[in-house]
Amino acid sequence: MSRLAHLGFFGLLLFLPAWIPAAWAQTAVPVMRISTENAEDHVQTRSIARFIAQLKLKAGKSLAVEFYPAAKLYRDRDVIRALEQGRVEMALPGIWQFDRFVPDLGLFFLPLLYGQEDGDIGRLRDGAIGPALVDKASRLLESRP
Repeated sequence: MSRLAHLGFFGLLLFLPAWIPAAWAQTAVPVMRISTENAEDHVQTRSIARFIAQLKLKAGKSLAVEFYPAAKLYRDRDVIRALEQGRVEMALPGIWQFDRFVPDLGLFFLPLLYGQEDGDIGRLRDGAIGPALVDKASRLLESRP
């Protein structure tokens, strides 16, 4: 082989590692990872499965959806951080996981509310307090790096 052919061959070897990922990225389909801690027979998990079926119908081959029930990807206590870091695109943790970030959200777990009628708790949640808590949580999450 001539010296020029060797240079061309080695130049190609140097170029390929940069070209292959770029070419693959242009053809790769975005992936939406969904995580929940609930078991596969839980009502929430079955609802998510129906949501995913509808999503796949609408998105077609333009989106790949991966569903991880039963904490196969993340436990609820870890999934909020995974969302922040982009390691999962959608999660459905229990509400009790959020008071770690916004302590006021623990309001709904105070003994004061134990045994109260659903309507009373609904009025509390949907009244002035609920939107104020959502606003506080939104501002806190938006301010995080």
